[in-house]
Amino acid sequence: MSYSYGMGDRRRLKRITFVTGAASALVSAVLGSGLLLGRDAFMTAFLNDPQVLEAGRFMMLTLIAAPVGGIYQLCSSFLQGTGKVSYATLTSLLSKGLVFVPVLFISEALDGFTGLVFAGAVSDLISTAIGAALCLSWAKKSGGAVPSAAAAEAV
Repeated sequence: MSYSYGMGDRRRLKRITFVTGAASALVSAVLGSGLLLGRDAFMTAFLNDPQVLEAGRFMMLTLIAAPVGGIYQLCSSFLQGTGKVSYATLTSLLSKGLVFVPVLFISEALDGFTGLVFAGAVSDLISTAIGAALCLSWAKKSGGAVPSAAAAEAV
């Protein structure tokens, strides 16, 4: 991404970003689905306690958010690679800090243990939406220009 952006090759940058995002979402969806469908076999390879297995079966439902993890990382990489340091830093702080902590408290207050279990997945979805919005906003503003032309906006 950095090379394509630096060369001003917007078409290549778009292609790399799209293919990487699609591949990431697809692989994450397939692996997440596989783990979700085979969760009993996966968990019993490590655990034998019936109570822990029951809780684990429930907790593995958070894998429904698996496909967005790669998109979140892609957005962060795109922002870093195209020189938008402020957005990249904000994006890095979202998932396990700025969004996760409030979601953790709110979800626990609303639904107790179940809320806590799903707080990570909810946080990932919200963080990805914000990261994608920042990414799309920067992509539109930068126009894939050579960094020197966009350097004033980048910081």
